[in-house]
Formats: sequence, C-alpha cells, structure tokens
Amino acid sequence: MTVPTAELTAAVSRYAERFHAVAGSAHHVASPLGGWLVLALAAPAAAGENRALLDEVLGVPVELAAEAADRLLDEPHPVVASAVAAWHPARR
Repeated sequence: MTVPTAELTAAVSRYAERFHAVAGSAHHVASPLGGWLVLALAAPAAAGENRALLDEVLGVPVELAAEAADRLLDEPHPVVASAVAAWHPARR
C-alpha cells in the first residue's frame, strides 16, 4: 500500500512543525525532511510502545513511512537530495 501524496505531504509538514518547535527560535540549520526520512528508514526496527510512538511522530504507519522514504530516495526530487545529503551517499 502506498501513502497518497497529500497524506504524506501533510505528515511531513506536521513533523516539520514539531521539529522546528524543538529546535527553537534561535538561528539554526536543520532539515525536517532529512530527519523524517532517517526516522522513517530506522522506524521498522522499533517494537511495542516505541513503534506506536513512531507511527504518531511520522504521521503515518511505520511500514508506510519506510516505503515512502525508500521511494523518495530511489527516485529523488532535487529537494530530497538536498535534505539527505549528509546521510545518503552520492550515486555515481
């Protein structure tokens, strides 16, 4: 099952709001999309209460978030490449 684009966009937007709230109002450089992608890729390893919490934080079930992250990295939009540059090796 694939997450509809509108649902994925809304989930990442909610995550970005939480992400920046935690980062605070002082100047900072951070990528909510990059953070969401890393969390979505790692989330399937979680179990129990932690997995349920990740469902909430990611805004979609862990399995769907991981699938969406895989898809975004396999066929990245230029914005995705910028968001994960520090965590994803360049393809040559």
